[in-house]
Amino acid sequence: MTGLLLAIMLSTPVQPSAETHCMAFTIMREAEGESKRGKRAVLDVLRNRMAARGKKCRAIVAEKRQWSWYRRKIVMRVSRSRMHSYEKLRRMQPVLSKEYLWFFRADMPRPSWSKGMVCKRVDRHLFCRVK
Repeated sequence: MTGLLLAIMLSTPVQPSAETHCMAFTIMREAEGESKRGKRAVLDVLRNRMAARGKKCRAIVAEKRQWSWYRRKIVMRVSRSRMHSYEKLRRMQPVLSKEYLWFFRADMPRPSWSKGMVCKRVDRHLFCRVK
């Protein structure tokens, strides 16, 4: 009986949490069309902000003027194939260190808040940290 129970448990897919859907959705919206490295860099900044501020994903993306696509009542769910892509990104080595907390589109004028920061380009974004 124990073997049958184990087989059933192993064959039942684990549903991703709301937190996992939030991170996958954020990468999908913010870094669509970027390389894996560019997507991983966005994930690094998201995780760095979560750790530095002690907040969950939804609280980070809901911060004012941080993520242009965010709307208060947006449903953050992704398809199974996008979740699979996210899981691959999640297992990659980080591209950015924990000090990188900010980023912006490289094709836009550099924001005044980034003056005096160290920034590095990955695909279409500049990722910044305090000197």
